[in-house]
Amino acid sequence: MESLLRVEDLNVRYKSYRGELKVLDDVSFEVKVREKVGLIGESGCGKTTLLKSILRILPPNSIIYKGKIFFKNIEIIKANKNEIFKIRRENIGMIFQDPMSALNPFFKVKDQLYDALRYSVHNIKSQQDLQQMIIKLLKEVALSDSERILESYPFELSGGMRQRVCIALALTRSNDLLLADEPTTNLDVTIQEQILNLLRELVNKRGLSIVLVSHALGMVKEFVDKIYVMYAGQIVETASTDKIFSEPLHPYTKLLLSAVPRLTGRWKAEGLIGRLPDYVNPPPGCRFYMRCQQSNSNCKIKPKLLKLNKDHSVACWLYGDEEH
Repeated sequence: MESLLRVEDLNVRYKSYRGELKVLDDVSFEVKVREKVGLIGESGCGKTTLLKSILRILPPNSIIYKGKIFFKNIEIIKANKNEIFKIRRENIGMIFQDPMSALNPFFKVKDQLYDALRYSVHNIKSQQDLQQMIIKLLKEVALSDSERILESYPFELSGGMRQRVCIALALTRSNDLLLADEPTTNLDVTIQEQILNLLRELVNKRGLSIVLVSHALGMVKEFVDKIYVMYAGQIVETASTDKIFSEPLHPYTKLLLSAVPRLTGRWKAEGLIGRLPDYVNPPPGCRFYMRCQQSNSNCKIKPKLLKLNKDHSVACWLYGDEEH
């Protein structure tokens, strides 16, 4: 399949009063046309930073220290403002983790959807056309009571309804790629299932590529074709979804999967001992080294992402020699 998005050796840092936080460390990442990609890892490992780097919406204290991001034939880091605005307007949409923060509390839903469509769609001929497009968009995200929804402020809607509005906003501009940053985190279980099914239906219907960020592994398993496992700003393993769940290789991936709840009564949770490293002064080698039960002296040297077969790569000294 043709490559749609390609990230090469991306390094992102944040300025802080303690010094520079070295968050993303040589991250390489690829999304192909119509491909569903999962990005998993515990909270604080840099998943959201990676997505915001793609859209160039990082906060002012961030520094893209090194690396390249290609969307189609455009190098995003070097692109000018007009090129970036065009990509945000026509090609890539993003669903943020917290819909209450993503929506403006001072404006009604209709005002926010109207502005998004005016910004993204150039052939709107009349106010009536705009109204019809809004109603069609709400129906696409399974919000049938359009009149009440449009006249409501975000705080007047339930969490699930707010997230559907956020999905509608993202769809106004995502003709190629949808970035979904833990879109079901703040919702109850039944609503999570509804939102996930809605996303799957819309992605298939529109022929979109999607990057789904989550730490809910069961949800990712049912949705994506390929998974990237991230730990402390490093990609430690990537493979097809089936391979990640049936043949995990990296010790961190194995520990993540061991913590997934089972329906059998004999399952016992195995938590990860320790915590993420300090990003001001992270370990020079594998950043999982201090928490890994299989670590050795080689782990103080950073391993490369080693391709073991066509669709399975791992960054771990257990699967290579000192020269890999």
